[in-house]
Amino acid sequence: MLYIPVNEKTPAIGLHETVMRGIAPDGSLYLPESLPSIPRAFFNNISAMSLPEIGYVVANMFFGSDIPSVKIKELVEKAINFEIPFEETEPNRFTLDLTQGPTNNYNDISARFMASYVEIIRRNEPTNIVVVTSDNVGNAVADAFSTLNDVNTFVVYPTGSLSDCRRSNLLDYGSQVVPIEVAGSFHECQNLVKDVILSSQNKSEIPLLTANSVNIAILLPRVIYFFYAYARLAALDRPIDKVVIATPTENLGNATAAVIASKMGLPVKRFMAILTNDLDASDITNESRLRALLKNNPNKIDLELPSDKAIADDEIVITLKTDDPSRCIFKPHPKGHSQKVTHIALSATALNKVINEHNKPL
Repeated sequence: MLYIPVNEKTPAIGLHETVMRGIAPDGSLYLPESLPSIPRAFFNNISAMSLPEIGYVVANMFFGSDIPSVKIKELVEKAINFEIPFEETEPNRFTLDLTQGPTNNYNDISARFMASYVEIIRRNEPTNIVVVTSDNVGNAVADAFSTLNDVNTFVVYPTGSLSDCRRSNLLDYGSQVVPIEVAGSFHECQNLVKDVILSSQNKSEIPLLTANSVNIAILLPRVIYFFYAYARLAALDRPIDKVVIATPTENLGNATAAVIASKMGLPVKRFMAILTNDLDASDITNESRLRALLKNNPNKIDLELPSDKAIADDEIVITLKTDDPSRCIFKPHPKGHSQKVTHIALSATALNKVINEHNKPL
């Protein structure tokens, strides 16, 4: 499968190069050149399928032309080796709980998928991972990549944004995980990392990969849990033509993955974008990948909160539970642990200096 920037100003490229770049040279984001369609027969059997089975089918639709099927199966099984509970909280109201992974938030699934993929493609070569976080994704990425040899993970976050527990736990992974606190806002940190990623492309230095949802290796695995939510509802023999899925959009990745699932054939009536953090409706309508996906169907996403949107009596709402900070437990640091948070100004030079210093031979 080929991937193309949403502004279509640069040529389409393959999966490996897309993951390595993360962001197109012109600063735009990649999408598949064309989205695969799930066979209708898949939905005939979906209610009896397990999470790994559904994950394999969906992942194979994206990656099957680039990764051997046996490897895709391994990727899915490593990424989702925990339960995703599905329960009815009140009549016609369901919750899909994505907080059962090692760091108790939905990013565990895609971060672990990307880590397994990187392990396949890098051939033991040193690799740098950088992720911008306002709280949860940093821990998920750090946890996923911390066991890989010669992989450094730089977790960039704005001053004061992390909970005490998650900030402390970032220090628990050893010297390969580097927490970097930046004197700036979350959006400023995003732009900072984008600039550093773009400046690192096509250079001979150690590769620098982004592990935010701008990267296809993080975005596409999220499509899996939308199909799984549908499967669990179908297993209960409920009407499946009136399904509404409500998804938090703290970084817009979930909203984008939801629309991708719909365009692949998931028969969901519509999606509700739960606006979180400092997002508002303009963030969603201005997001380039969503604009490209919604070009011919702009009403597929409602921007209201579920509580503010009238729900028809016969509609069934599935809400994704994506984070559970209350379950964060302080981890005891290893004896003699010397890892510390690095504080920098909002500067590409400062961030590059930290990355380069950490990659110097001992």
